[in-house]
Amino acid sequence: MDKTKTEKLSLIDILVKSTYLTQTTSQKDLKCENPIQFGCGFMVNYKETNFFITADHVVHPLDYEVGNRTGEDFTVSIFNNFKTNNDTLSTIVTPLGGFNYLESFNIEKPDCSPQLVDLSLCILKEKHFEYPFLTDEKEYVNEESGFGQQKLILYDTSFSVPNDNLTFFVYGKIRTELIGILLHRENTLKTDLKYVCESGDYFLLNTPEIIEDIEEWSGLSGSPVWGSNGKCIGILCSVTIETKSIWVMNYEKVKTIMDVAILQEQLMLERENN
Repeated sequence: MDKTKTEKLSLIDILVKSTYLTQTTSQKDLKCENPIQFGCGFMVNYKETNFFITADHVVHPLDYEVGNRTGEDFTVSIFNNFKTNNDTLSTIVTPLGGFNYLESFNIEKPDCSPQLVDLSLCILKEKHFEYPFLTDEKEYVNEESGFGQQKLILYDTSFSVPNDNLTFFVYGKIRTELIGILLHRENTLKTDLKYVCESGDYFLLNTPEIIEDIEEWSGLSGSPVWGSNGKCIGILCSVTIETKSIWVMNYEKVKTIMDVAILQEQLMLERENN
């Protein structure tokens, strides 16, 4: 993986190289051949541990259909692109597992059901890097840093909080469809997003125009949201149709869950060694 500091790259290179396409499949689909939905995510090296981070509804789609935890898990896989002998790209998927997620409780209303928090992450193991993660874009990027280049792992220093003076961007793939063995998708770049305010664990951003077609955003959930200063502010979680509103999970919330995941991993290793 490319651990080059993002400060050395152009903003469009950062957007393309930091965003990973995912698919969600049933756990009964052992070969991960029948995607239920597509999403995005990104990788962060935090306290010398590699994480994959995405929106929780990418990992638990049924929970968000009913608004409660159903106990039904799905398999989330990242798409790998790797070069073959003739220097063309081939695509496979790398299944992930062991996602950490959470709910929030209102201590003033103990009888109310817990609310779902739209954030999931997992610790990446050595096996997840068996195949490289390469860019497959031929648009938006220049020839030197676009097609067939190593994607990024971000660092804690890659993040900051938003402010009114910045413009924000989201990159990803929409209208993704598996037809036979061919994966059809459209690259999209959302620009000129403006910061409005902080609301709980989320940042509210506005799009230039009212969001009328949800398909223009479906598949972008879990994408990192970048500012014009070359810093990421968090995870794209949702958009509100017929408004200009998009909701971004604050990276500080992500750090809290990463700390919990690291502690759980340490405790598990201690039990295994005893």
